[in-house]
Amino acid sequence: MTLSLTCSCGARLDIDDKFARQVIHCPDCNRSLNTSPPVPEPPHTSGYALASFLLATTGAFTLLGTAAAIACGVLGLHHIRRAPVRVGGKRFAQAGIILGSVFTLVTLIALATTEFLRLDGLVRVIEWAGKVKYTPDEVIFIDRNHGFDLGGAASIHRPSPSWGQLTFRQFDKQNTDDLVLVNLWEDAYIICLNKWLEGGQTLEDCRQEGQQRFLQSDLVTRILGRMRADSPPLAGQERESKQLPGTDTQELVLDLRLGGISRTFLVRILRHGNWLHIVAGGTRRNRFARLEPDIVKALNSYQPEK
Repeated sequence: MTLSLTCSCGARLDIDDKFARQVIHCPDCNRSLNTSPPVPEPPHTSGYALASFLLATTGAFTLLGTAAAIACGVLGLHHIRRAPVRVGGKRFAQAGIILGSVFTLVTLIALATTEFLRLDGLVRVIEWAGKVKYTPDEVIFIDRNHGFDLGGAASIHRPSPSWGQLTFRQFDKQNTDDLVLVNLWEDAYIICLNKWLEGGQTLEDCRQEGQQRFLQSDLVTRILGRMRADSPPLAGQERESKQLPGTDTQELVLDLRLGGISRTFLVRILRHGNWLHIVAGGTRRNRFARLEPDIVKALNSYQPEK
């Protein structure tokens, strides 16, 4: 290899690199020349490599961000291999690929096992903050001034302290549901409704009217179903129907598709004087069997005013 030297007088000459750092004089003006080899420029960090690391750390658990981090990391390593002297950032690219892969895998597992990790419950707790009221009282009383059909006061026991009362003030002040109890972590609901009865109604008439009153409730249509005012009437699939022995209470098991989620509700329809009482409890279909004892416990505790 040779070193190219330029003297201040303008003379240029090439010398063998074995004379590097030795005293060499210009052949034209006899000045001493600097024979030290030039210092190479430090390599610059690959933009792809840096982007890979930043996307992996800031876009964790978003799938799109972590996938982009992996892609940028691969491009960064390719960029560095093409010009290893001038381009650096290999560790940034490698870290971005590793973190992006780990976060992508964790996100996919979390999305596939929300039932186990209960991530959907955490999202609801955050989303419904301030909309659910928790009290130390086990018994919740339904006053006469609640709901659309005034009257038919009643009471119900909360299944456990994890159930709170939906306030509706964040949804709509003009609600038509008398009482809604919510378990946010389990995505479970218990609703109490009233309807004034005309004379001469048979038990079958009561069952049909009670079912329609439930399907038209704010909880089913607006909150869970996210239906617009001009949406067609909702219809549920009636899986079971029976009359509880020794009572005028009709019991139904309804399967519904609300807001893209399959849900199952246990509905009881009770005729009490001139009032029709509807009390129902339900949750996601794959959780219903596990939560059914709590729901039945609450429905059994429902007591209309005597």
